[in-house]
Parts: sequence; structure tokens; C-alpha cells
Amino acid sequence: RHGNVKEATEWFRNFLTWRKSSGMEEKAQQVIGRSEASILRWYKARRNPYLPICPYAGRTADGHVLWFIHQGQLDAQKFVDHRPVPKEADSETLILILEWTMWYLDTLSRREEQMVYCIKIGDFSGFGADGKKVPLFVSEFKEFISNLMGTMQKHYCEHDSAFVLVNTPMAFRLIFSMIKMILTKRQASKMKVLGDTSQADITAQLREYVSDRNLPALYGGPAKQLPGFFPFATEADIKTWYEGRPKVQDSRPGESELLDSAADLDVSVTVATVSQDIGLVKETVKTLPGPIGHPFEPANVEPSTQEASEAPRLPISQGAPTEAVVEDTTVSTSPQSPFLCWGSSPKSGC
Repeated sequence: RHGNVKEATEWFRNFLTWRKSSGMEEKAQQVIGRSEASILRWYKARRNPYLPICPYAGRTADGHVLWFIHQGQLDAQKFVDHRPVPKEADSETLILILEWTMWYLDTLSRREEQMVYCIKIGDFSGFGADGKKVPLFVSEFKEFISNLMGTMQKHYCEHDSAFVLVNTPMAFRLIFSMIKMILTKRQASKMKVLGDTSQADITAQLREYVSDRNLPALYGGPAKQLPGFFPFATEADIKTWYEGRPKVQDSRPGESELLDSAADLDVSVTVATVSQDIGLVKETVKTLPGPIGHPFEPANVEPSTQEASEAPRLPISQGAPTEAVVEDTTVSTSPQSPFLCWGSSPKSGC
């Protein structure tokens, strides 16, 4: 908290109190410990197709974790009107994705002895087109996002190193130039607003953040899919989601879905990867104490005969939970327990 110990102590006390009152400590057990492929399968069963987000798209050359968000394909009105479950269920899904993200970043940071952050790529192509309302003009959606952002900025900040926005309309760029004036210097330094990705110079700038291996086909790269982001949901996909979402139940990860700890970081392991239907594809890769690629389209590797359910996971170090007492109630929480670039409050410091 900017070097203010008293303020930081109060924030942490409120954070732990919120975790207990919201039941988040128990709910988070659904996601904590999951492998990259496992969290994407968990997310696919719960994600709302009208809110296109891929919460894990591999890592950058510097080791940071990539998210992709397609604000341009967001349909705020259908998000409000076409609902198989209450909006609170979508909010909880996204918060739990943040729980996993913070645990995963902490795990990687400890394993690799460097701070690992998120880089979030936002695509505004199609924003307000095809009859879609601008999200801020849909009051119920605006309230949903405002509440979600409030939780994120209060309890899950300081995990992003950059927000890269592409295919932004000229009007947006003009508005953003004014918004930057009320952002802190630190917030402004994290924001990068680019233009049309069909232009070579814009794609070149995007590649400064996203390696060629992880670049989606949308931008001329080899990644043909990013679950939740691309390909866009079809009517059949939406029908399947609408009928199946109410049947999804809470569940904790099984042993085969976990990232296992291991001392040797330079070993050959079998990694379960996500195929187009989020089924398991078995690939053998060489892991090093550094960046890894996305878990659904590895390149130039020989298939393994080992069953996916028996596959060892990427080695990580164990980060022991800490314990804190808040009003005589013990709450166990990870050392860090963070998101969307819909906006950022200057007061949050995020």
C-alpha cells in the first residue's frame, strides 16, 4: 500500500474478513491446485459465451501469463436477457478464475525466483456492431461489471503488468487520451492502446507482448483456438451452454488434475493439453525453469503413449499457505490471493 504499513494492515484485515464472510476460502478449493489444462476445462463448463474471455493463453517470452478478452464480441444485452443461471454465478466463476490466477502466479514466482504477472490483451473489433449495444448503455450489465470491478480492485489488484488493447476505434482512443489524465502514472504506464491488427506495424507491436507461438490465428499466428476467446461461440455452442450450465456442480480437482511439486526443473514430463473440444491431447515436452507455452497447441513434439490421467504435471515449488487471525477467527489463505480490463479505478492502485 505505497509503503503505508497501517493502511496495508487494515487492507489485509478487511481482505481476510471478506474471505470468511463470502465463503471464498472454501469456494476456492474448486480451483486451487489445478493444472493449466484442468482450469480451462473447469472454466469451459461454466463460462458465459456472451462474455468472451480466455483466462490462460500460455506465457510470454518473459514468463508472464497471458489472458485474452474480446470486448468487441461482448453482447451485454444477451448477457442480461439470455440466462440459464443467475448473474451471481457468472461473477463467482470469474472471481474463482482470479483465485486460480493468483495462486498460479505465486506458484510460478516461487518456482522461478522472479515475479510473474499477467498481461491482458483486449480486442475491441466489432465493438457496438451487428446490433450489439455498447455495454455501458445496458444498465443491468453496467451494474454487474461495476460490482465485479469493485471486488477485483479491492481484493485482487497488483497482478497485472500490462493491458494491451487492440483494434480500438478512433473514438475510443480519443476518449482514452482524456481518461489517462486521471490515472496514476503507474496505471498509465501499464496501458498500451493499439490500432487495427490487420496492419503489419500494429501486429509487430502486439508481438512485443505475445510470442509467435502463442499468437492467435486472428492476428496471423499459429494458435487456432483460445478457449473462451476464439473461435467465437456459434448458435450450437450457445444452445449447449444454455442447456448444460444449470447441471454443472461444484467439484474439487482430482489427483490427475493437479500441478504436482518436483525438485528437478529440467525434466521431460507429459503434459495434458487442451484440444479444440477441451479433450486431453498427450504431448511430451521439455520443461525448463522459465516460460512455458499455452497448453492446447504445442508444436513439434512427439506424442506420448502415457495415459493423460497418469501424466505428471509441470514441476512447481510448494508455497505453504499462511494463517492470519481476524476477530478470533482463523482464516487460511495463500500468500497472494485479482483481471478484466474494463476499466481501472485511480484509487485502487491496480
